[in-house]
Amino acid sequence: MDEVKKIIFSRYIGQFLQATEVDATIRKSSEQIVYELSEMESYTIQEVTQIMAKFSYKIGFDDTKPVWLMKLSNEKALKE
Repeated sequence: MDEVKKIIFSRYIGQFLQATEVDATIRKSSEQIVYELSEMESYTIQEVTQIMAKFSYKIGFDDTKPVWLMKLSNEKALKE
């Protein structure tokens, strides 16, 4: 992954903390993350999945669909 993609993804993921099934307030699939970042850069589902796993995000399920378990990091959230 090139440097620009790393910077964008790092800034995006910095809004969130790793969570468990118990404390997750946000559940997103790799596909949803790809879509959210698509206005800045093009990522593949595989790239997002690999990075999320590398940063120790846990997988949960919405019905039968796998999702990443996250919660907002208030101190690192993007400001408008």
